[in-house]
Amino acid sequence: MTHGNGARFTTTARPGTDGPVLAAAGDLDLASAPLLSRAIEQALDERPSPSVLTVDLAGVAFCDSAGLNALLTTRTRARNQSTEMRLAAPCEQVLMLLEMTGADALFPLEPAGPANSPS
Repeated sequence: MTHGNGARFTTTARPGTDGPVLAAAGDLDLASAPLLSRAIEQALDERPSPSVLTVDLAGVAFCDSAGLNALLTTRTRARNQSTEMRLAAPCEQVLMLLEMTGADALFPLEPAGPANSPS
């Protein structure tokens, strides 16, 4: 499934080795954060609930506080249903935001690739 805000931001869900992978691309900001939240919520609504949900950020070049809030809010929901939410391949700017806010300690971080390949 792909959602989009023009060519600016998209999310694409695909199966991964540990559970669903949600690949995001574009700027993750006030305009696009609701799109990411909706896509994560849809992945979490799958039954049975996934034990792991990976959000692949390789295509995200920028993330602001609204994008970070979307990740943190959906992480809480994932945790409440016993789903581990991982972040994969964050770019340097996103990684710096996660580190500066302490959010890097809340998410297992993966380099590009391992759980992101289709089964």
